[in-house]
Amino acid sequence: MLNAFDDNKRKKGDRHVYGDLIIWKELINYSKKEKKPLIFVTDDRKEDWWTIENGKTIRPREELIKEFFDLTGIRILIYNADNFLQFAKEKKLVPQLKDKTIK
Repeated sequence: MLNAFDDNKRKKGDRHVYGDLIIWKELINYSKKEKKPLIFVTDDRKEDWWTIENGKTIRPREELIKEFFDLTGIRILIYNADNFLQFAKEKKLVPQLKDKTIK
């Protein structure tokens, strides 16, 4: 089973660094049980979650999206908070959302 978290976590040697893995496993288990797609919003900006190029966050890691689908048969969308708020504004999910709030 592919797990993008495992290699980096073993190197750090701190038992607290497995928090991302626990969250990831819970997301997978929830989606399997409920048989529903998920939107996961996180302000965690580490490479565990994101493809980062030239210091800029580009997109969620493709390995995670693939792993999630392979294990659940269900799609997951991963956003950071500001991108999710922008999406919510564009789709009018939160009618009073102002640009100032997003910034």
